[in-house]
Amino acid sequence: MQKMESIRLLSSGIAHDFNNILGSITGTISLIEDDVKKGITSKKEIEDYIEILKLSTQKAKLVVNQLMSLSKKQTVQFDVVNVSNCINDIIKICEHSFDKSVEIIYDNKIKEAFVWGIESQIEQALLNLCINGYHAMTIMKKEDEVRGGVLTLSLQNEKREDKEYWKILVKDNGVGIPKENLRKIFDPFFSTKDKATSSGLGLALVYNIIENHGGFIEVDSTVGIGTTMKVFLPVYKIDLVKKESENISKKNKINFDGKKVLIIEDDQTLQDVFNKILTKLGFEIFQISDASSILDTFEKLKDNIDLLVLDLIMPKISGFEIFNLLEEKYKIVEKNLHVILTTGLAMDERVEKLSKYKNVNILPKPFTMKDISEILEDLFLES
Repeated sequence: MQKMESIRLLSSGIAHDFNNILGSITGTISLIEDDVKKGITSKKEIEDYIEILKLSTQKAKLVVNQLMSLSKKQTVQFDVVNVSNCINDIIKICEHSFDKSVEIIYDNKIKEAFVWGIESQIEQALLNLCINGYHAMTIMKKEDEVRGGVLTLSLQNEKREDKEYWKILVKDNGVGIPKENLRKIFDPFFSTKDKATSSGLGLALVYNIIENHGGFIEVDSTVGIGTTMKVFLPVYKIDLVKKESENISKKNKINFDGKKVLIIEDDQTLQDVFNKILTKLGFEIFQISDASSILDTFEKLKDNIDLLVLDLIMPKISGFEIFNLLEEKYKIVEKNLHVILTTGLAMDERVEKLSKYKNVNILPKPFTMKDISEILEDLFLES
């Protein structure tokens, strides 16, 4: 019964978040449709609409990452992350999502604050802290109290026991946390919010994410005054000049004009997206929507294909099975046929097995044109 109650709380909280996200997306699309019909669209309006849609999809991705964090089988790809950029991105999401009664203040003079970690998880942790602060100044206040306040973020460099950290402060002037609850706030499913809008998983996930990044969290809170969450992440030293020159050199070497790609994707919308993106990058497109005909189609195109795009999950046959069929018959690993495997799942055994091949790269959903370009650069760099 406790497990079922936990699932109910989790699903209602996630549904609430997704309905907010979908509301901003569908509302924006309806505005675009109306403007197009009336012929009054301007470049500035279109750019504003695109920005709202981008931020909404980023927030949706963070919600999905929160769910995936519950599974031990999740993709773990540590890399150099600029925390300053993470904070800026989260503030944009908050500014478009939070009620105007809450003012967001962030006066940061540190432009480069590098850590070794997973960007999406760090953003997820910071977003959870900002949402908690927002709720403390709005929905958690009593009916006779004025809703609103100031959410203040800051980024500082601090040493603790001869170790250097980036300290991120998320401060609100909301309802505050009673002393008896301070030790419980990081427990899974503990929440002082309305059960219809909170799963009680937010701070538990924040704690796990920060701990997995070698950091720690401190909390100061006074009832009626507000709460300050202090996140500490170890500083990562990086040779910026060398890294930037490598990136520029790498990008200048790649040219996809005239290369041919075979896309095997059962979702027509995603197939169209791949088609448009890869066409823009210079590829000649071949497509299959019915994966059962892959062997016949591949036999005809085998000598003319430079890239194969596979979806991991398809109705009749999976991308994993297709890869094994082609490897068995055509030795695509030995011939170094470049493969992109798309997946909306967390890391599982099939993805782990395929990612070990040098000619295969994993593309998590959702993705952008930039994500695909970077993967293609990695795949085609040697050749």
